[in-house]
Amino acid sequence: LHYPLRRQRQMCIRDSDTTLEKNLSVYPFIKGAYLLDQEMGLFIKGELSGGLKQNNLNTAFRNNLWINQFKANTTNDKIRILASVEATPIENLTAKIKLNYLKVSNFNYFVNDSSDLSYYRNDYVNGFVNIVSPGVEVGYRFKGGHGFNLDFVYNKYQAEETLFYTPTLETNLDLFYKVKNNLKISSDISYISGLVGSNSVENEVEDLSSIIDLNLKVDYDFNEKVGVFLYANNLLNKKYNYFKYYPVQGINVLGGLTVSF
Repeated sequence: LHYPLRRQRQMCIRDSDTTLEKNLSVYPFIKGAYLLDQEMGLFIKGELSGGLKQNNLNTAFRNNLWINQFKANTTNDKIRILASVEATPIENLTAKIKLNYLKVSNFNYFVNDSSDLSYYRNDYVNGFVNIVSPGVEVGYRFKGGHGFNLDFVYNKYQAEETLFYTPTLETNLDLFYKVKNNLKISSDISYISGLVGSNSVENEVEDLSSIIDLNLKVDYDFNEKVGVFLYANNLLNKKYNYFKYYPVQGINVLGGLTVSF
């Protein structure tokens, strides 16, 4: 059982570039695990924590390339509770049932820019956002280095305003197969739903279509230092929108050379 305190200093800009707010925030960090059944590797695990997350242009552009206006601020995870039951019921099989709770102030999200709907700006929720996220993880490793990982998460948001472009359901299946020691094939299939877009001019909320994405990767190593790779993305050729007005590319392929020194 670990219970150190985490201290972070908050420096953020609110509403104008001339107003600087400084606060010192202190967060607990308590983490523990209890073994229920050694033979099955059955554990109950929990964590209580919190923390600050600085929102800047670098992190914003990693999530959305079409930002026209950006407002810097700090997202404050007031309370973060993680609970899980984990087990290894049979050899090479791992399973986890998890439940996460997060209470956030200054929740950061994207909306369409009212001056130009083809671009976006970020915004912050005025008040708290409560997020409850139950989920399941299952993984299996076959002999020879093959296997899969499945991750399912359902996010339930409680907020005083609509949270645009935040997914409700997130599912991801990773498959990997070792043909030979120097040849590996992997694939991931993802499903995302519950996204809503905004129309700032007409003040409308639009439900976006669910997203199904299938990708494939092949890695071949000539030796320990030189290898090649090939990515094939969006194999289902779906022109889905994570952000309104910007459908993703259809099937696209990327190859490259890796060299280690």
